[in-house]
Amino acid sequence: MRRFARPAAGLSLALAILAGGCQGHGAYTQEHINTSQARLDQIKSANEFQMAEQAFLAGELEKALTKVEQSIQFNNQVARSHVLRGRILAEMNILTESMASFARAEELEPDNVDAQYYQGVLHERVQEREQALARYTRALELAPSNPQFALAAAEVMIDMGSLDRAESFLAERENIFRLDPGVQQLLGHIAMMRGDTQTAAARFGQARILAPEDQSTTEDLVHALMELKNYSEADFYLSAMLRRSENENRRDLKHLRVQCLQALERPVEARDILVGLVQGDGQTDVQAWIALGNVSLQLRDLGRVREAASRVVGLAPNRPDGFILRAMWNRHMGDYSAALRSLDDALDVTPQDTSLRVMQAAILVEAGRSDLAIRELRMAQASDPSNPQVTRALESLMREAAVPTN
Repeated sequence: MRRFARPAAGLSLALAILAGGCQGHGAYTQEHINTSQARLDQIKSANEFQMAEQAFLAGELEKALTKVEQSIQFNNQVARSHVLRGRILAEMNILTESMASFARAEELEPDNVDAQYYQGVLHERVQEREQALARYTRALELAPSNPQFALAAAEVMIDMGSLDRAESFLAERENIFRLDPGVQQLLGHIAMMRGDTQTAAARFGQARILAPEDQSTTEDLVHALMELKNYSEADFYLSAMLRRSENENRRDLKHLRVQCLQALERPVEARDILVGLVQGDGQTDVQAWIALGNVSLQLRDLGRVREAASRVVGLAPNRPDGFILRAMWNRHMGDYSAALRSLDDALDVTPQDTSLRVMQAAILVEAGRSDLAIRELRMAQASDPSNPQVTRALESLMREAAVPTN
């Protein structure tokens, strides 16, 4: 019997050892499982984040929000996921939750530059400019070579009315951002606001060289050149822009080119553009009709003058331009009485415009009524004694008529 007892005792010991060994291996396995699960969750989180980002960039906001929230469920310790969620919510106009997401990103990663920047964007959106400026400047501290943050800060300063501060802020960093077109362009806008058009044109020209495909810089340059009355160079850039297919329907650019062509005394080209502008959807473009009437008057294209006058009177009866065009057409047709009546209509709209009385005086002179012309000019002088145009016209007419000046 004892012989069987020993093996039984040995078996119990072996089982005890085996049991102990299994317990130790189980703890190790669980740790390995946990680590593997954490890695798997990180991979899933990253995949969901990528899909969320792609959906966001494609404008699929609902899908993007679902995906980023799934990414956060797998791993809620990633700052960039909370930043993306905040951006999506901001686009969906859910601003309170958006700000909370950015704040969470900052909590996880205090030096996350995107968390700082997008909080600035949100503060600016709700007109909290001081807070926005603080966030933008902090973002710039974290990424001092990023011009986007410098521009954002400077633009807030401008909105706050601190033009000097904005200019100094950018000038201090110009050695870093001198090759950035956005910085040059904003400095150009600051110069324009100061009335320094020459400097503005130089800045815009530099911005155009640095970013030749960014048409906004060329448009800014054109406006500055026209302010400087450099119509030839402005027309060069406008012509180049209008040759691009994407600008085929840019009416604003065509209007600017018409102004340049008129200033350069190229009325035929101006008329060709204006004829196109008043076709189709442009039939209600009052400014185009007025310009067409004036150019046609210069070219003695009286049929178009009459058409333009009728259109402007019908579209904008509260403006004097249509009545003036009609008066000029009547004058060229030799109907002085009708011309004077049209100018009376214009005066009913703008009674303080003394230039209309000068026009009436000119027509009266042509009609052989210098006495009435002098009366009109004296009425104009009485209402606007400091007007040099009226004074010169009156003195000239009185000399010709040999009328005493006093």
